[in-house]
Amino acid sequence: MDRAQRFSAVSGKAMLVIGCSAVLTSLVARTATTSRAWLALWISECALAVVISLYSMSRKLGGWQELLNSPSCKRCALVLLPTAVSGLVTTLLALRLGWIALTAPTPDWLPGLWLLFYGAAVFAGGIVSLIEIRWLGVALFSSGLLSSFLDWSAFATTIVGFGILHIIFGVILWQRHQS
Repeated sequence: MDRAQRFSAVSGKAMLVIGCSAVLTSLVARTATTSRAWLALWISECALAVVISLYSMSRKLGGWQELLNSPSCKRCALVLLPTAVSGLVTTLLALRLGWIALTAPTPDWLPGLWLLFYGAAVFAGGIVSLIEIRWLGVALFSSGLLSSFLDWSAFATTIVGFGILHIIFGVILWQRHQS
């Protein structure tokens, strides 16, 4: 029966917290003078968002075992992870190839690229999850496209994509699903 179920353990409250944390990180990262400092802030933010997400999902499902044993959670992870890992590998390759110099300011194109990968991953996860997650994926991907073609600054891209969109969709999920 669970095979037909959608993964619904996504927490609107947690998404709201993640969005607020991303806004704060955007504000702090704006003052970073090197890519090394900027990347350290955003890698920390990403790790924090993952921890918040996993913790909130485990609480919503009743514990870590329930989260890890949930077939719908496993399906969601299987469709989300390849694209998310591709974004990580692309960032590492950009560093290795010198497209990102750790001692120079962060290139404005990097957050837009991250949003393209992240949006695609979230959209894929939304196929086996709540419809709002799919729309969040579309919004994230679209903000990555806009950032890429309108030459948004790294600050504008991160505050809109990782901050404001998570806050908006967090509130929507919280209202619709009471969690």
